[in-house]
Amino acid sequence: MIKTCNVKLGATYRAKVTNKLADVRIDTVNAAGGWDATNLATQKKIRIKSGRRLRELVEDTGTTTATPEATPPPVEEPVAEAAETPQAAPSRTKSRGASLLDLASAAMVENGGQMKCGEIIECVKATGKWSCEGKTPAATLHSALMREIKTKGEQSRFEKVCRGHFQARKEA
Repeated sequence: MIKTCNVKLGATYRAKVTNKLADVRIDTVNAAGGWDATNLATQKKIRIKSGRRLRELVEDTGTTTATPEATPPPVEEPVAEAAETPQAAPSRTKSRGASLLDLASAAMVENGGQMKCGEIIECVKATGKWSCEGKTPAATLHSALMREIKTKGEQSRFEKVCRGHFQARKEA
């Protein structure tokens, strides 16, 4: 089975096509997912919906990858001199800004009073410090607020006022 990020356009793969193994050439990326390919034995156009169908690379033509956003470009690392001490491996964690809960807390304190999750999301997006591609960011925020209230109890930064309304906890 070939990983989806390693599939190359123009390359030939042995793939499972109608319960048989056949050599196929990957032509393009299909907009609905997967790839459009040509069965080399029959010259028919087929669609490979999943990387699970691809068994092995038959020949590599050195073409570009099908999903360039999935495979980042290689990073050139400096060559360490023999006299230098070995460097620690680079960290795999991304440096991130403030979390959505941190920004929500700041928005609640700034606006004062109680707010709905949708209002909080709009305030946070307006700052430009956070963006979201998801369909339901307000539901995600609601879940995160409830989880913090449940796990931290009195130490939580938030309190639920009534159904769908939250406010920053008053410091006592």
